[in-house]
Amino acid sequence: MSSTARDRPQSAHVFVRTEHESLSDTVVRAVSTASGLAATPSSDADLSLDPLYTVIDPDALDTMFAGGAGAGTVTFDYHGYTVTAHGSGRVVLDA
Repeated sequence: MSSTARDRPQSAHVFVRTEHESLSDTVVRAVSTASGLAATPSSDADLSLDPLYTVIDPDALDTMFAGGAGAGTVTFDYHGYTVTAHGSGRVVLDA
């Protein structure tokens, strides 16, 4: 018996940029929510995310999709997730 997409467990998390949020902020919010880690540094480094700039330039990410440019994606790894940021403001995390 073959496995279909319906039969496989879903490991993707989808988040959408809010009106007053940059795409890089959406990425941090998404990974923080999915992982349970704090988005901002805390006294216990094991409980917070590494800064996004350790894996991608947040300003470049925001500039690349400024003005609501809906076309294009960028994919990178961050805290155990493969992150795909879409120009439309959608962020997909795959474990």
